[in-house]
Amino acid sequence: MLAHTHVVIGLVIGIYLRQVLQLQGDVFLYYFVLIIASVLPDIDHTGSLLNKTIMITKIIPWFFKHRGIFHSIWPLVIGSGALYTWSFIAGIAYFIGYTSHLLTDSLTKAGVNWFYPVQFKIKGPLHTGGIGETALFFAFTIFLLIKFF
Repeated sequence: MLAHTHVVIGLVIGIYLRQVLQLQGDVFLYYFVLIIASVLPDIDHTGSLLNKTIMITKIIPWFFKHRGIFHSIWPLVIGSGALYTWSFIAGIAYFIGYTSHLLTDSLTKAGVNWFYPVQFKIKGPLHTGGIGETALFFAFTIFLLIKFF
């Protein structure tokens, strides 16, 4: 899926879970971490949003293949745990954002190898950037607009 779809879906899930779980804490930090985490797994792709905006990250695709280690539970667990020790709300936001990315990429034909390097890929029917993804993007965007207006 594309960055804008990951961000919108991550926000909707994050807003919902923040209310349901009655999460307290720095709202700005929560949404900042959530948005970054929702696009972070694509840091291993040369055309990713992060690699287009943060120069230092451009070297990561030289060493890691796309949908490899960064599209697995390992950075999810390590990142969530590390942030959790610093800030509960940041750790939870990272977990939600990163998980939403992996879940939505699992809906695509390319799929996600959740337990990389063990070969167990979960795939779906959608094409990245295709009509199914576009429909998801608009559905979640409409939800956000209804929620705030």
